This record gives sequence, C-alpha cells and structure tokens, in this order.
Amino acid sequence: MLLPDFVSGRESFRIALGVLLLTLAGSGLSAAEPIVVEMLDGSEVRGAVDFRTDEQCLWLRREAAGIQLCSGFPWEQVRKVRYDRQVHSGREFLAVAQRIKTPAKTFAQIAPFRRSDSPASPDGRRTPQAPRDTRDTRVQTLHVEAFLARWSRGPATDGLRVYVYPLNAAGELVPVDGQIEFTLFGEFENARGGEATVLSPEFCELDEMSELVRAGDFAHGAAVYAFPFRRFHPDVNFDVSRQAVLHARLGIPGQGVFEASDAWTRLRDFSRIRDQLQLYTQRRFFPGENALPLPR
Repeated sequence: MLLPDFVSGRESFRIALGVLLLTLAGSGLSAAEPIVVEMLDGSEVRGAVDFRTDEQCLWLRREAAGIQLCSGFPWEQVRKVRYDRQVHSGREFLAVAQRIKTPAKTFAQIAPFRRSDSPASPDGRRTPQAPRDTRDTRVQTLHVEAFLARWSRGPATDGLRVYVYPLNAAGELVPVDGQIEFTLFGEFENARGGEATVLSPEFCELDEMSELVRAGDFAHGAAVYAFPFRRFHPDVNFDVSRQAVLHARLGIPGQGVFEASDAWTRLRDFSRIRDQLQLYTQRRFFPGENALPLPR
C-alpha cells in the first residue's frame, strides 16, 4: 500500500541525521565558517557546510565537546541561507555551498578530551574548588515524556514538547553532554469509513529529528526539546491516528547509548466540536481561526 506523500517521499531522499559520537578535544580544532539556515517551518539551524552537500540535501555539521553532529536537509525545505553578510534563497546557495563545504574530522585527527580536577588561574595556579558532588553521575536509564505544544502565534499545535530525564541508579536526574535522536512512530487509519475502510492497520515512521544535548539543558530539571510537525500535521492529515509512540535514543560519550519510548504521545486532542467539524467540513478549524489550510 502506498503511504501519503510525506512518508513515501523518503524513498527518493530522507532527512538524514547522521551522528558521530567522538572523543573530541575541547580546543585546538579549527572549525569551518558557520552559516545560518532558515527552514520553511520558521526554525533556524546553524553549522558548517559538510562535504556531503549535493543536489538533494544541504548537510550541516556542528561540534561540541564529545560530539560531532552532521544533519542533512532537503533543499525544498530551505527558505534562505545567511552567509558572509549575504542572504541566499534556498537552492541558490548550492553553488556557494559546493565552494565552501569541508570534510568532517576523522577519529585519528581528534585528540582525547581530558577534564582537569580544577581550573587553572591566569598565572597557572590551580584555584580551590567547592566540595565535589558525591551523587552518582553515571546514567542507568532514560525516561522521556512528550506533550502537544504550541510555540507560534496561531491556535493550532506546532509539534511536541519532549522532556528528557537521564537517571542514575537512585532515580536522580543526571545532567549530561551527548546527542539524542527522536523517532515518531504512528498508525494510519482511514478517516473516511464506508467502502474505503482499510481492514488491517498500517504502522510506520512519521518523522525524526536529532539534537545536541548539553549539561546546561538540565539547569532547571529535565531537558526540554521541541519536535515540530514537519512532514505532516495531525489536524490536516486525518489518516494519522491521534496517538503515537515517541522513541528517544541518547548517546553519552564514555557511557553508552540509552533508549526510551513514550507510548502515550497524543498528536490530536479530543474535541467533540472539532471532530464534528472534521466529519462535515473536512477541516478541524473554523475559517475565522486562520489556523490551517484544507488537507490535500
């Protein structure tokens, strides 16, 4: 069975989020000049142009202590690119990208990262430190929770707000540096009924994304990340079931990879009046709400 365009399109190209968890040096590495990319959904991505950039995808590379992250974005999703005080519209930046793209560092080129027991003062002497936290800083398990959220000015939901909890053996939150991958799995159900009803359900991957994780993200508790609806919107694509599973995969240098899922992820809130509106008009928002276009 053919899937909707926003899923079957990944056969021609897929939004690839390749991640290398490397042991990076904290200094002494020259970084390529970064660019700022504005996507069609309004989000911004910063990074250096990676050598894998081609006719299909713009690849960006970002680095932090312990991590090198490389992400690919189809040119069709790129609105504009800011580089060297100039603004380029979408694919027009390809010619510049081919000229400035650089390869990623290999493992052999990267020195190990070592953290000193105490920082040095400008004169080279070690400064006294506060008593060390005796809490277990090794992660034992991962817990995630995802909730419908809005962060734009419109009345429609924009995506999911994901709360990430790396926990030690005592169940305490552990701030970590690393990289996390989110994958949203869902079910397709026929919203029309009648003769077009599909007897067997169909399950597949709806979307995915990746984020750098920094210890500072846990300053106020769980780290929180936005997972925008990019390939589909549950209030437009009615064949997507109202409940899904969000899977998270957290890689921590020196500790390993930890995985968790939230099987209670809501994609569409229950509302009798919106369900009735959808049944009779094929849309879930009133024209005066200026929320979303009609489904395709």
